[in-house]
Amino acid sequence: MVADRSPRFATLAVHGGGADAPTKETVEQRVALLEGGSAVVAAAGGVPLPVTALQPLMRPGDQVIVARQGASRALAEIGRPFAAFGWEVQWADIDELASFERAVSPKSQAILVASVAAAGEVADIAALAAVAKRAQVPLIVDNSIPTPVLCRPIEHGADIVIHSDLRFLSGEAGAGGFIVDGGRFNWLGPRRYPVMSEKRAEHGGASLAEAVGNFAYAAACRMFAGDGPPPFSPEHLAAQLATVPARMARHAQNARAVADHLARHESTLSVSYAGLSGDRHHALAQKYCPDGPGAVITFAVEGGEERSAALCDALELIAPEVATSAARSSILRRDETGTLALSIGLEDPADIMADLEHALGDS
Repeated sequence: MVADRSPRFATLAVHGGGADAPTKETVEQRVALLEGGSAVVAAAGGVPLPVTALQPLMRPGDQVIVARQGASRALAEIGRPFAAFGWEVQWADIDELASFERAVSPKSQAILVASVAAAGEVADIAALAAVAKRAQVPLIVDNSIPTPVLCRPIEHGADIVIHSDLRFLSGEAGAGGFIVDGGRFNWLGPRRYPVMSEKRAEHGGASLAEAVGNFAYAAACRMFAGDGPPPFSPEHLAAQLATVPARMARHAQNARAVADHLARHESTLSVSYAGLSGDRHHALAQKYCPDGPGAVITFAVEGGEERSAALCDALELIAPEVATSAARSSILRRDETGTLALSIGLEDPADIMADLEHALGDS
């Protein structure tokens, strides 16, 4: 479960040296290597994933500070399951660091953000890590969109990384997710975390943090998530991890080309993609995702919701829904304003742009 090799070998090691098929533990080790963490726990993805990640940290009445971003569904809907546990959500503005400082209280147990959100915002991970350190709470970063190929939050101070959505990491939609223990947080510090810090008979009178060291948090997550069969095929996912560097490089290259094209189009009112030099999060993208902030572009066209719907209907190559495979470009209407979220696949970028041109002309 513990990562002990350089991340550059992570995608090669999935093939192994023997005849045994990859296991859940094999995949967890590879993800730990890719993210630079001490250990990883596979768990159910989507909305349940942040709940599992927070269970070792939270008690009834405790609070988590969450960035208000156009993030994944798991973060956008995070308040719903928390009520059952008696947890509170304190929202903060991703573009205003001071809002995170103001949100800190004695009840705060963690800060949770997306490295790159679906609406294009890029988190200032190092600055948020400094806020978390002053508050003596862990910074949790959802790295689903850029994957560790394009962004490595632990290197910038994140304590925990989660993947609530495996569409880009695995290449296709799936039920699984991952929780990555950065292995650096002091669970015995002033802000107590009983699951990791209380001494227990089953650990020989020691605390979990004392018993297992730098993967105490991962061990605690394992207790809450259970150690049953994984919600994915280990053999399939291991093979997919071997191609993730090449796939994410192509996703990012295609997305930049399409975003440039949309930004110049006369029918486009706005484009949000941090890879564009004029984007308000471009400087942060350059710092944290120098090879590109991933494959998701949001944009709006003249004519609002009605034209957006017509555009989606006119598309031929691009799927007018979230495609099962990340390899295929897909488009989704995000809200009643007509804003569109475009997930760029691995097709020839000229074909993607031609499909958009055709649809913009017909809509």
